[in-house]
Amino acid sequence: MSSQEQTTGNTGEWSELYALAFLLANGGAYGADKNQKRKEDLFYKVLKIIFEEKVGKEKMTYVINGEVIDIFTNTNKVATIKVQKIQSILKKMLISLSGKNEGRAFPLEAGSKMMQVLQKEVIKASSSDKKDLDLVVIDLKTNQPSPEIGFSIKSQLGSPSTLINASKATNFTFEILDKNMKVPRALPKLHNKNVKDNINLLLTSGYNIIFNKVDSGIFQNNLSLIDSNLPAYISKILLSYYSRGANNLADLVDLNFPATDNKSKQPTHKIKEFLSIMALGMMPNTNWNGILTSLGGFLLVKKDGDVLCYYLYNLEDFQEYLLNNTKLDTPSTTRYGIGKIIEENGRYFIKLNLQVRFIK
Repeated sequence: MSSQEQTTGNTGEWSELYALAFLLANGGAYGADKNQKRKEDLFYKVLKIIFEEKVGKEKMTYVINGEVIDIFTNTNKVATIKVQKIQSILKKMLISLSGKNEGRAFPLEAGSKMMQVLQKEVIKASSSDKKDLDLVVIDLKTNQPSPEIGFSIKSQLGSPSTLINASKATNFTFEILDKNMKVPRALPKLHNKNVKDNINLLLTSGYNIIFNKVDSGIFQNNLSLIDSNLPAYISKILLSYYSRGANNLADLVDLNFPATDNKSKQPTHKIKEFLSIMALGMMPNTNWNGILTSLGGFLLVKKDGDVLCYYLYNLEDFQEYLLNNTKLDTPSTTRYGIGKIIEENGRYFIKLNLQVRFIK
């Protein structure tokens, strides 16, 4: 058995290969609305797909020429394959992936066959940023080829993926004060692991939990570039989540910034903007200059095998999709040091972590 046949990957990694093959087999993908429904009048025609197998190594380029695909390694043409062949393997990939829902790596016969046909050595891109591949599409405004545009791929075929991964950079620190907004003289004994129980215990006992800072100065600055009030907006939602207000992000936003209040328009808009900027390339622990140069779009692999495209041209739908299809999640309490009282210079603090996961 060859190394190609022995390739293993998790559902998300195989989904990246599936998305690449889908674009090649269909010549592009339809745009999507906020409800993940295909926009039949919005098709993004793909001319070329560029895939970086390994950082610093030769790039794979797939050029769509009608019923055939020309494959290049840098400028050297290495193969020409028929679209029909990709389509037949693609169907088998979907059937195989639809029966998988595991987080661990596993072999996929149809996936290995697709890798051989596409001349690929690895399933997914090796990249330091969020993009999984680059596309050259027909620009809908000029009807001319676009420059290379980075796209991220998310899949509904396996377990829900994360939009914002937990890290110490996504910790928010809150100060604990008594009912008179003074430093408390005594505090209740908290649980070892259940963060939500701890927050509820403090609140029901009459203590105030006040946002103090974003632990990472880099993340703080990145958020402030979007809006100086954004850290406070997010902290409000975060505290509401950990006090069992709700899980789904749309519900949390509505609880804290109700649509009936005119003052809610600004924070709601900025939270949507924040989600889209995170999806399109901003990293919590990397300095951001306020310009999105890494990504211009987002590909969604749906459970039925369709691949939909959210591109900057339909940014409003993309932002609504992100808000309505994500939730907050609680990561490891010990790994990130959250949910425990910390004493510093006679004052008391507690950390909460921002982790955002897709609902499905």
